[in-house]
Amino acid sequence: MAVLRLEKGNFGFVDQIGARLDGTEKLLCEADCARRKVVYDLNGMTRERWTNCHRTHAIRRPPLGWARADQRTGWRAARDKEIDRNMRAGF
Repeated sequence: MAVLRLEKGNFGFVDQIGARLDGTEKLLCEADCARRKVVYDLNGMTRERWTNCHRTHAIRRPPLGWARADQRTGWRAARDKEIDRNMRAGF
């Protein structure tokens, strides 16, 4: 299921060969749900407001991406180590 928004304005649409078609309306996907879970949320409309949750939620580790934490080097490894230290210290 998708939640779509109709935007009005001046838009250009490009096809596969690079030609442009001018238009005045465009559909924009706000949210997308699959198997009863939100899988895409453009503006965070399904999330809790920051002012309501920032004091109650613990610091969360950012997603690690494709590499395991022990394979990271450079600034990402330093960031992950700092997050681990802060979590152990209770920040």
